[in-house]
Amino acid sequence: MYRAPYLYTFMQYCESEKVEKSILECGSGTYGDSEPLLARFYRLGYRCSGIDISAEALETSKQYAEKHQMEFSLSIGDMRQMEVEDASFGAVYSYNSIFHMNKADIQKSIIEIHRVLKPGGVCFVNFLSTEDGEYGEGEEVEKDVFAQKCATMDSVLHAYFELNEADSLFTDFKILFKEKRWQMRYSDKQSVPQAYLDYILVKS
Repeated sequence: MYRAPYLYTFMQYCESEKVEKSILECGSGTYGDSEPLLARFYRLGYRCSGIDISAEALETSKQYAEKHQMEFSLSIGDMRQMEVEDASFGAVYSYNSIFHMNKADIQKSIIEIHRVLKPGGVCFVNFLSTEDGEYGEGEEVEKDVFAQKCATMDSVLHAYFELNEADSLFTDFKILFKEKRWQMRYSDKQSVPQAYLDYILVKS
């Protein structure tokens, strides 16, 4: 449910744009008992595929699909260079994944997403805002990119963007929806404001 607002907004755009019912999720691994996002699309009749760089997280998604008799095509993959044919999917979804790399690699990933989308296909990507409460923590490896600790790893890259900075990555897309989204994360009796920049795009 914590993903519901932006997930369902994206689903609505997929329906309104009448995309071909096939979706690739970049970062499709899950942890614990979380329901894979692809399950929501599978129930709507989509052909569902996913890649993730983590074999452990991907295995959890595979087990969920087997348990609930859902057909997902899941494989280890890197969104910077996907082993996917051109114009293969009507939709691509990447939630909290693309900002875990440096900005040059983020640009490569956007080019790859454009390549694998069908003409008129729709995608969702989101970025960390420089207004996020954890901006500046950890070791800065390049401007606005920091190596930070997270729940599953001691050090992972987090790239942060100014409000309109990422717009320049989407020269081959039309921006359908853009939102700066705030939420609070609570842990150990502390609250951390989190700020994201959500995009829904259509391939020109």
